[in-house]
Amino acid sequence: MVGMLVVFWVTDLSALRFMLCLCFLLHRRYKITWYTVVERLRRRGK
Repeated sequence: MVGMLVVFWVTDLSALRFMLCLCFLLHRRYKITWYTVVERLRRRGK
Protein backbone atom coordinates (compact mmCIF):
# COMPACT_ATOMS: atom_id res chain seq x y z
CA MET A 1 0.00 0.00 0.00
CA VAL A 2 2.81 2.42 0.90
CA GLY A 3 4.56 1.57 -2.38
CA MET A 4 1.40 2.49 -4.33
CA LEU A 5 1.23 5.84 -2.53
CA VAL A 6 4.90 6.52 -3.28
CA VAL A 7 4.32 5.77 -6.98
CA PHE A 8 1.31 8.10 -6.96
CA TRP A 9 3.36 10.90 -5.36
CA VAL A 10 6.24 10.43 -7.80
CA THR A 11 3.87 10.64 -10.80
CA ASP A 12 2.44 13.90 -9.41
CA LEU A 13 5.38 16.24 -8.78
CA SER A 14 3.28 18.94 -7.15
CA ALA A 15 1.91 16.39 -4.66
CA LEU A 16 5.43 15.08 -4.05
CA ARG A 17 6.69 18.60 -3.33
CA PHE A 18 3.77 19.17 -0.96
CA MET A 19 4.46 15.91 0.90
CA LEU A 20 8.16 16.76 1.21
CA CYS A 21 7.27 20.14 2.69
CA LEU A 22 4.80 18.53 5.07
CA CYS A 23 7.31 15.88 6.17
CA PHE A 24 9.96 18.57 6.73
CA LEU A 25 7.63 20.69 8.86
CA LEU A 26 6.51 17.68 10.90
CA HIS A 27 10.12 16.56 11.39
CA ARG A 28 11.14 20.02 12.56
CA ARG A 29 8.15 20.24 14.88
CA TYR A 30 8.64 16.80 16.43
CA LYS A 31 12.40 17.30 16.69
CA ILE A 32 11.70 20.39 18.81
CA THR A 33 9.15 18.56 20.99
CA TRP A 34 11.56 15.61 21.38
CA TYR A 35 14.29 18.06 22.47
CA THR A 36 11.99 19.58 25.12
CA VAL A 37 11.13 16.09 26.41
CA VAL A 38 14.83 15.24 26.70
CA GLU A 39 15.47 18.50 28.55
CA ARG A 40 12.63 17.74 31.00
CA LEU A 41 14.03 14.28 31.67
CA ARG A 42 17.50 15.74 32.29
CA ARG A 43 16.14 18.30 34.75
CA ARG A 44 14.15 15.59 36.53
CA GLY A 45 17.31 13.44 36.70
CA LYS A 46 19.21 16.27 38.38
